[in-house]
Amino acid sequence: MKCSVVLDLLPLYEEGVCSDITKELVIEHLKECKECRSIYNDMKISINYEIMKERNRLDSYSQENNREFWYKYYKRLFKKGIALYVGIYFALVLLGLIMSRL
Repeated sequence: MKCSVVLDLLPLYEEGVCSDITKELVIEHLKECKECRSIYNDMKISINYEIMKERNRLDSYSQENNREFWYKYYKRLFKKGIALYVGIYFALVLLGLIMSRL
């Protein structure tokens, strides 16, 4: 098999999309051809790098969303605490006024 054909098939082979016969032909060629094997190894490293880069991007996005969620959560919790404090304060003031008039 010609190197140019194998080079065209390498992306399909790496993704596992090609047929079993094509896989066998590519494997046989990679065993025999040092140049194609080198290109295939470089391609695998490049693909792995792209996958890791995408995973890191998704992880940082997830961390940012997580941080934003907790910020909003504590902000709401703080507002509810302030509202509860103010409500109790006014209830006690009103209770004090009512008790002082009796």
